[in-house]
Amino acid sequence: MPHNFWAISDVIKTAYSGEIRQPERNQKWSVLSRGKHCTIFAADVGAEEGYPLHIHKHHDEVMIILKGEGEAIIGNERRRVKPGDFLFAPAGTAHTIRFAGVLLAIDSPAFDTEKPDREIVE
Repeated sequence: MPHNFWAISDVIKTAYSGEIRQPERNQKWSVLSRGKHCTIFAADVGAEEGYPLHIHKHHDEVMIILKGEGEAIIGNERRRVKPGDFLFAPAGTAHTIRFAGVLLAIDSPAFDTEKPDREIVE
């Protein structure tokens, strides 16, 4: 059953447990909640190179940095990011976060983890 309330410390702990693992990238993801219109993930991005530049053809993605610092690229913008920063990658926009840390990601519409809407572009 999905939860409706979380403390940041619980989100970070859940990210570290990682039900979805990508050992080749030293990353773990956990689904915090899945609704009809969005999916909420906690992610442990364990490697400084982060995730490859990619797009979601059908999903908007909101990301909130909870732990760690690094660089984010969304479209043609490149910025340093730190805890508390909030990012938005509209559907079809190439994006990545290059840092070792934890983030909260909200994808809309609901994200299918079995057949992810993710196309690597780098």
